[in-house]
Amino acid sequence: MKPNVSAMGEAVVVSNKGVTIAQGTSFASPLVAGFAACVLQMNPNYTVKQLFDEIEKSAQLYPYYDYAHGYGIPKASYFTSKNKEKTHATFRFVKNGNILTVSLFENIPTKIGQKNYLYYHVSKENGFLKDYALIDVYQQKALEFNLDDYDEKTVIRVFYKGYLKEYFFNQITE
Repeated sequence: MKPNVSAMGEAVVVSNKGVTIAQGTSFASPLVAGFAACVLQMNPNYTVKQLFDEIEKSAQLYPYYDYAHGYGIPKASYFTSKNKEKTHATFRFVKNGNILTVSLFENIPTKIGQKNYLYYHVSKENGFLKDYALIDVYQQKALEFNLDDYDEKTVIRVFYKGYLKEYFFNQITE
């Protein structure tokens, strides 16, 4: 599954047309490569596989994954901080008949411009993603799924503010 991680690749570009800002993988890839070099310098005994795995684990969405963000943007604090961030439940699944609702535990801030991103994906038993999205939530009842639209081998994964929860058709896991 690709990408593994992502980065905010952005550069100021000067051309005969003036100064513009450009974005893309040609800027993001060197950022991640430089990050990997720093991590390897801190941990010179890492094998290539260990380095790869630890960079994935350091990303802000890990263990959540989708095809647009991978595991998200790697965080240096994962390697430099002795105190690992603890996650706490930020939402719950509520099943009412054939409707599965994602209900947030908090009141949503109403500050203008503040984003409250919730990531979700729906996958088959074999791991193929059927659907995924990033949504900006603005109410406690964040998302609904009609379970009649899915079969028994479907898994629904939701990630919000560091917390991942999965819904399997007869069981919910954290």
